[in-house]
Amino acid sequence: MVDVVLINPPDIHSKYEEFLGLTAPPLGLGYIAAVLEQEGYNVAIIDAPALKLSFEDVQRRLEKMQPHVIGI
Repeated sequence: MVDVVLINPPDIHSKYEEFLGLTAPPLGLGYIAAVLEQEGYNVAIIDAPALKLSFEDVQRRLEKMQPHVIGI
């Protein structure tokens, strides 16, 4: 079971994708996840822009994971 899920929400108009053809990784969420993991929490990150997920896709994933805490 996942204690914490951190979400990079879907981004309809990513400035990085427009200029570079890429999506930037959510470094801030990675830093937060690293600290939480060091404290013993089980953490997952949903990077919706990189995975090309819609809001509904994110919701379905959250329903399956049933986390205690969600961070956006």
